[in-house]
Amino acid sequence: MQAPQELEFLQGFGLSVSQIAIFGAIQLAGALLLVWPRARALGAVVTIFGFALSSFFIFKSGNVQFGLFSLLPIVLAFIVFWQARTVTAGLQNKPAAD
Repeated sequence: MQAPQELEFLQGFGLSVSQIAIFGAIQLAGALLLVWPRARALGAVVTIFGFALSSFFIFKSGNVQFGLFSLLPIVLAFIVFWQARTVTAGLQNKPAAD
């Protein structure tokens, strides 16, 4: 983890330390929500938001190659979202056990 460089990078876009901490907390919440099957779709959406914002900043910095690479986690999180959506729908339609 390279927190000092990441902090400096994000501050270069005008984010305060408090805003960066909130952004980190949102990313952590997304990761934690991915653990529970019923919250996995929401966790994937939050994660996609976090990765998309990070990718935006990377592209804005002019680092196109790393920006393109940073889109991969967004695609993977979308796959998790899609699968979680179908699993959650299946759980809701499943008859209750006696």
